[in-house]
This record gives sequence, C-alpha cells and structure tokens, in this order.
Amino acid sequence: MAELIQGIESDFFPFQKEHDTYINSSNAWKILVVDDDRDIHALTSIVLKDLTFDERPLQLHFVFSGEEACDFIDQNPDCSLVLLDLMMEKSNSGILVANHIREIAKNQQVRIILRTGVSNTPTVSALMQKYDINDVKVKTELTADKFKSSILRALQQFSELDELQRVTQNGAFGAVEDALDPLRGCVEALQRTKLSPAQKKLVQKLNEISLKLLKSTSPEIPQAQ
Repeated sequence: MAELIQGIESDFFPFQKEHDTYINSSNAWKILVVDDDRDIHALTSIVLKDLTFDERPLQLHFVFSGEEACDFIDQNPDCSLVLLDLMMEKSNSGILVANHIREIAKNQQVRIILRTGVSNTPTVSALMQKYDINDVKVKTELTADKFKSSILRALQQFSELDELQRVTQNGAFGAVEDALDPLRGCVEALQRTKLSPAQKKLVQKLNEISLKLLKSTSPEIPQAQ
C-alpha cells in the first residue's frame, strides 16, 4: 500500500493511500508506477509532476508489489503505461508482471518501461522482445530528461496503438478489404487465362500488391518497434 514518505513534503509526494493520484481527470494518461522502494515513488512523482503529452496530464498510480500491479492492470485495462521495477518482493517480480500483462490479461496496448538497478544484460534484452517492452532504464544512470523522453515516446506509441484499435473496431479494415475484392477478382481471372511472359509478370505484381494491402489492413495490433 502506498504511503507518505518521511522527510518529503506532502505537496511533493501527493499520494497517501493506495492508488491515489494527484491528477483526477478522465482525459489524463493513466500511468502505473510499480516499485518496492518508496524513494523511487517519491522521485518519480516529483520528476513527472508537470509533464504532459498531447495537452493531456499524467495520472500516476503507485503500487509496491507485483501482485498489486497485476490486480491494478486487471481492474484498469485502459492503463497507458507501466513503469516497472524488475526486482521487488521476488527477483523475478517484474518478469511475472510483464507476463501477466501480455499473456494473462492479454493487454497488448499498454506500454512498459522496465527500471532496474543493473546495467543491460542479454536477459533484459530477451525480455524486451518477448514482452514488447518499450525501454529499459538503469536507475543509477537515469536523468530526469532521459526519463521524461522515454515516457513521452511510450505514450506516443500507446496513442498510435489506441487509435489503431479504434479504427479496427469501427470497421474501417473491413471497408478496405471490400474495396480490394474487385482487384483480387481480376487477378484471379487473369491467372486463369493464357498470358505472355510480360503479362504474367504484371499479374504477379498486381497479386503481390493486393496481398500487401490486405496484410497492411489486418486488424491485428502490431508490436511497437
């Protein structure tokens, strides 16, 4: 449970009970801070206090364990970003949270920034790829500017994925596929006719273009690069 850190003014450390935030707006970016170190929560709160993206404020939520993080994600599928400590109550707590987000909650949109006390390792690199993690930051090497830049990039990617999902739900991809039906029909008809080598190459090219267009309009949400 989140709590007030001794030695830090309450104005600079705005949460006093679990999941409290200092911005209460339906338009805010919902960000979950997961770390068992109260000082990290405090510093995160101070650094991000006035940060905005796309004219929208940040709404910070704070938890201290992997279990709390998983519960929060289950209850808040609209979370935009998770700032995730790699090692908390267990050495693999961060991995378990990332696995819960992607494999159990099936949330592919929320962005993840991993924070760790050790420099980048092959294990961390593998985690980034497996769980679509946006960035890894070593706490002792992290500056305020680098931290803010990483968060803004992650929110940009979340915004793009969110827009893609809305377009998919609105049926835009189906409309594109319907528009491609005549082209695919022409290609199939031409493939059944006797053509010169040059004409066959042209039909093959048209078929490749059609397949690429269909692939680009797939409703599957791609991983952020």
